[in-house]
Amino acid sequence: MRLVFDTLISAAVASALSAAAWSAIGTTSNLLLIVLFAPIVILLVGLFLTGAVFGITMALSAGRYGLVLGPILVAAAVSLRLALAGS
Repeated sequence: MRLVFDTLISAAVASALSAAAWSAIGTTSNLLLIVLFAPIVILLVGLFLTGAVFGITMALSAGRYGLVLGPILVAAAVSLRLALAGS
């Protein structure tokens, strides 16, 4: 049940950040904003699923940049999760 709740919260945060960043200013500025916010979201919630949801949300909502950033964010989240599990 907690996993479902965390997933919903993560999806909401990711969607809100993605939408806000993408519509706030120009494309280049938004890209920078997204790159800066993504690790913060992943670290704050601290779940592998958060990174995956954020990456998928980016890929769906951010167009061509999301298609590049989405998989990178998912890979970063997997790496972070593995690093945390190993320590």
